[in-house]
Amino acid sequence: NPDVVYGIPKLDSELGEHIFSRLYSKSRRLSSVISRTAQGSPENGSVFYSSATAYNWIPLFRSINTLPSELNNEKQLSLLREWDAQSPELADVSFAILNSRLVYWLWRVVGDGFHLTDTFILNLPLSPQDLNREQLSSLIDLAQVLWQQMVRHPVASSNSGIKGTTFCPYVCDSELDAIDSILIKAYNLPKKTLGYLKTF
Repeated sequence: NPDVVYGIPKLDSELGEHIFSRLYSKSRRLSSVISRTAQGSPENGSVFYSSATAYNWIPLFRSINTLPSELNNEKQLSLLREWDAQSPELADVSFAILNSRLVYWLWRVVGDGFHLTDTFILNLPLSPQDLNREQLSSLIDLAQVLWQQMVRHPVASSNSGIKGTTFCPYVCDSELDAIDSILIKAYNLPKKTLGYLKTF
């Protein structure tokens, strides 16, 4: 029950309440296909990365090997959390899901608008196991395009004197629309959910 884990969710409408309740009524979680791995583990296609804090988007990295050399530094990398999926394909799907506006909305609803915790990620009520083969294939393709585009748009930040770089997913509006549409259909959410998420 998310109420126990997070406290009172910050829902602003009946539609938001319906979406939230519908998702958290599902039994599967993202933890069904991903787990935290030890920092500094060798990178492979099944690994992706997140930052511990967030603001206007969920900061995710599909690969650190593809980072520009000036961003691939020890200080930056030491702040990343490493996630291991059960396969490279499930890593792509998880990356797409986590970049969705739906997940950002859920984070704002249950989170504090700053910390991106392991508990939040693992407890997300969105699992690749709930999707059909066509939906999974589409998310894999979208994840790959998303990362190729995101890495071209680095955003530098500084927090308590620590400099870091993330990549903005909102440069990929059509890809995000497609990802959210797949999730909305898979979880039988109202058709107006996409507009609600984009307005939010």
